[in-house]
Amino acid sequence: MFDLYRTPVFSGAALRVAVKKHFSELKWFTTGSLLEAPPKSHFNDERVVKTIVDLHHLEQQRLYNYVMGKSKWFRR
Repeated sequence: MFDLYRTPVFSGAALRVAVKKHFSELKWFTTGSLLEAPPKSHFNDERVVKTIVDLHHLEQQRLYNYVMGKSKWFRR
């Protein structure tokens, strides 16, 4: 059972939704803010952390692109 994405680093609401959606597609049990792997899961702790960090990076990149797009629009 993992409670990783509730730490302050990963506290964005959109990130929680993305993590929950990603792991529910992998047939994980996602209740509230907890992730629970199925009994015969091939994920280990390092792989779960890497997956969540990758999702966090994608979320940060999406926000950065949005802000930069708005900045360019205001400059015009």
